Amino acid sequence: MADYEVLLFDVLGVLAEDSHTITKAVLAATQMTNDELWDFWVKSPAVREFDTGRISGEVFAERLMSEMDHPVAPEVFLELFGKWIVGLYDGTEALLSRISRTYKKACLSNTNEILWPPVRDTFGLGGLLDAYYLSHEMGMLKPDKEAFEYVIQDLDTAPERIAFFDDLELNVNSAKEVGMHAFQTRGLKELENKLEWLGVI
Repeated sequence: MADYEVLLFDVLGVLAEDSHTITKAVLAATQMTNDELWDFWVKSPAVREFDTGRISGEVFAERLMSEMDHPVAPEVFLELFGKWIVGLYDGTEALLSRISRTYKKACLSNTNEILWPPVRDTFGLGGLLDAYYLSHEMGMLKPDKEAFEYVIQDLDTAPERIAFFDDLELNVNSAKEVGMHAFQTRGLKELENKLEWLGVI
């Protein structure tokens, strides 16, 4: 059994499935590559302000479309954005239930007032974990070290006793820099394989 106290999960791309609706629409309208889009997204002031709870969804859409030179109308973007997450991967609840109660289960997610409520309520992630660290509630987000340091302090756990799982290498590297054991996993099968490899299921 691995010497961890906490298993900390990203949500989108690890526990929940991306519909790719917004990605496809923006890529088609801007002629960006997928890598260029996500580099833009991580650096966008509008995304940062929205995902840290500082602006409304309407303001976010207007600012982001302005940053992108208006590829689609803000109201169209918002409609697509609300459909970004399909739901939890099939088997997510079952996989989480296989984890021993020895471990505390938590998530650290860059999310917002639009995407989080359906993930929590409609898709059912609320109640499956012991703790939820959400960027729009914390006012900080990955890959900033302060987000990871906040989680460590709140959990009152040594960072080396935390195993973190995220689909983005940038976030994994940041978690490692604060002392967590961090692993890049994409989708539920990769997560399951890593949990089995670590001996926690």
